[in-house]
Amino acid sequence: MRTTRVHLARRPVGAPAPTDFETRTAELPALEPGQVLVANRYMALGAVMRTMLAGGTASLPGFEPGEPLFARTLGTVLASAAPRVAAGADVVHMAGWSTHAVVDADRCRPVPDGDPMRHLSSGVTAYVGLRLAGVRAGDTVYVSSAAGAVGSAAGILARTLGAGRVVGGTRSAWKTSELVDRLGYDAAVDYASGDVEAALAACAPDGIDVYFDNVGGDHLATVVGLLNDGGRVALCGTLADRPGPRLDLPAVIGKGLTLRGFRASAHPDLHDGYPAPDLPHVVVDGLDAAPGALLDLFAGRYVGTVLVRLDGGTQ
Repeated sequence: MRTTRVHLARRPVGAPAPTDFETRTAELPALEPGQVLVANRYMALGAVMRTMLAGGTASLPGFEPGEPLFARTLGTVLASAAPRVAAGADVVHMAGWSTHAVVDADRCRPVPDGDPMRHLSSGVTAYVGLRLAGVRAGDTVYVSSAAGAVGSAAGILARTLGAGRVVGGTRSAWKTSELVDRLGYDAAVDYASGDVEAALAACAPDGIDVYFDNVGGDHLATVVGLLNDGGRVALCGTLADRPGPRLDLPAVIGKGLTLRGFRASAHPDLHDGYPAPDLPHVVVDGLDAAPGALLDLFAGRYVGTVLVRLDGGTQ
């Protein structure tokens, strides 16, 4: 069995470019005990891959030059040498950016169906963060990077958890319309267009109770000033260029604010009850289109989850 994979050709200098990726074909090894052969069907792309292309962080593994890229992937087991995973099973694993993969069975998660959005979207991440923030009936919730995979899910799920007003932030004028007209946000802020604090205060005149933070940086510092007493922040991502803000700690203390970082995988108990709503997404066909789709994602050309159909639509 042969597979086609995308490798990191070189570490990007500045903005990633198509020449930073290389497609190769290779022969897969024979199965060893405890392994499975998977035909990959869909994989998810994410903004976090910009950090991975740059080498990752202490808590986030990076892509290495010369090595295959990886991503959360849904596939079907073609052959199995592992008792716990049978041939024909649908599984989620991390050996994406390839058409086929040999994977250790203990690194696969069998799933009951082949629905890519149910198993590859960031809906569970958004749900866990909102539950940790304790969204209550009537809360005003603000979500940054609200048109991305996590943010678009957070806006929809905040409403299902009882939020009274949901405000989204994005770095694009056309996406502010998408947030309100397509995703159901009550209001939206383009935080690349000017005075973010004033614009956000106008969109949330009664203050903010919960901030779902996908950005970090100075944006977090700005929102802290608009949080109500007892406000809660779910720290999910750090897309801002700066590594961290100068927080107004007297305000954090005086208002009794809670800032909580989280990883959804660390809270499996909070996955129960996830309503699996219909979330916005885009499907790109073919592994050869994946590098371009990733660059388009970085450029802000998509709304919602971006999936790559690795089988070219044949399954």
